[in-house]
Amino acid sequence: MRRARFWIGLLGAATIGITTQTTAQASLLYDWIGDPNGTVQTVNDPDDVASNDSREILKLWYARDANTHYFRIDLASAPGLNDGAGEYAIQIDSAPGGGHSGQSNYIANNLVDIDQLVMSHFSPGVGDYVGHHRHNFTPPAGVDTTDLLSIGGAVDHTENGGTTLQWAIPFTALEPGPFKIWGVTMDLNEPTTYDLSGPIMASAVPEPSTITLLVAGLACLWLRRRV
Repeated sequence: MRRARFWIGLLGAATIGITTQTTAQASLLYDWIGDPNGTVQTVNDPDDVASNDSREILKLWYARDANTHYFRIDLASAPGLNDGAGEYAIQIDSAPGGGHSGQSNYIANNLVDIDQLVMSHFSPGVGDYVGHHRHNFTPPAGVDTTDLLSIGGAVDHTENGGTTLQWAIPFTALEPGPFKIWGVTMDLNEPTTYDLSGPIMASAVPEPSTITLLVAGLACLWLRRRV
């Protein structure tokens, strides 16, 4: 009986860990308003871009759960045909060093020490998004590119009439933190930075394996006490 209770408790703890990870990576959207995990951080952006509302960032958001980073940008208006920026991006300073705009067109003007980017490429000529990527800056080689969906990420650009752009990316595909992030609208070919939000400092969180082991350990202690 004791052994059966032990294995039942251990299986339950493992199931909690697996379910949390699967749900987090499968979910496109985060409940930003309800904020189920109490982690939402935001920064409002001043109205500093007069030329085109679809390039104007109103607010930058960041949240996390046990396995996933969530980023959100609110725009003044939705990009469309012949209207918008070529790139909508989250730029990340996660380690000492990194790059600046003089080394790569992917990095926004006035930013330094950028190591990673989570980016959606938009084609004004098509009026739609044409790619979603995670970029790593690796000097002196430059920027490498990975499809965001292929590494467990997710993107949604349909909320609020297309004025809200959200990204989700698992910890395994990005630094777990702490790091500093900026929201950016830009074009690589110019290169031009249209709008740059104020930064958010994202805090570090435990790795999923650590959380699972902790839950399993607590379950074992509880069962041992009950027997």
